[in-house]
Amino acid sequence: LLPSGCQGLGSLITDGDMDLVVIVPSSVHHSDFFKVFGSLMHQHEMIRSMVVILRFIRLKMPAIPMNFNVLDLSVLSSCDDLYVHSLEHLRITQLILSYIKPSHLDTFRHVFQYIQHWAYQRDVDVSSFGYLNKTALVLLLLCTYISHIKTKITIPLTIYCLLANFFDMWSRWPWPTPVVINTMAVNGQAQPVSYDDLKKRENAYMSIRLPGLLGGDIVPNVTKSTLYVLTTEFKQGNSNNSNNKCVSIFIFLFLFYILVASDILHAQCIDPCNLLNALFMSFIMTKTYKHFLGVVVSNTSVASHQKW
Repeated sequence: LLPSGCQGLGSLITDGDMDLVVIVPSSVHHSDFFKVFGSLMHQHEMIRSMVVILRFIRLKMPAIPMNFNVLDLSVLSSCDDLYVHSLEHLRITQLILSYIKPSHLDTFRHVFQYIQHWAYQRDVDVSSFGYLNKTALVLLLLCTYISHIKTKITIPLTIYCLLANFFDMWSRWPWPTPVVINTMAVNGQAQPVSYDDLKKRENAYMSIRLPGLLGGDIVPNVTKSTLYVLTTEFKQGNSNNSNNKCVSIFIFLFLFYILVASDILHAQCIDPCNLLNALFMSFIMTKTYKHFLGVVVSNTSVASHQKW
């Protein structure tokens, strides 16, 4: 039983779903497992108060070793196509962790929690609506982290630094240039293939490639209008527009640190909570747009209404 997603990264936030992956040998079947495991979960009161997403993987192996390595390419040959998606979800989690230095792990986890909260507050966290899900957000953060490690070796990696670099990098990114973590993908036969050989989506406005089996695009629903919203939010996070006359987040937090260090904070009666309000302020649609289109959906029966 292995954690994946935000749970596996250690960045689960309040009201977040707990992602778990169950890996079983060939002797355990899907129906057998859920008969036993379901009754065991019902015996624990705490589990009833949370949402648990349980992914099932059955491998062609007589037993699962204790030192099981999901990143080992030989595992793919033991996995049926039915379970490849679930296995890929776990592999991406482990691959992300493999890029992060142990000394930077806590910083990365905290920043990812902040970014999740920012996306939720700004209503840009639903991929089906053309925005970014948590996987896309963590891959963007991972690219930011890798870029910092390679280009800013002498600058200490702090929460404020990584958060500021995140918004700075993606507010300047030349979309639709694809975001690629590594230069090689792995196909279903566990053979490396170049990302250049993979089929690219035509007329894609944004492309974030999964670092996994097929290197698929994780943001297929981004449109021209949602890309504009996303880039606007990135720019606002990096540096609020000139009408607000705000400096970048990094400089803002640095100035706040100077204020605290010089004991000016109490004399000026500055509320530190207000410093991040611009970043985490909830998106209010009625204040952003002036015109709306009302859509009325009618149904001829209760059954059709329930389907909607």
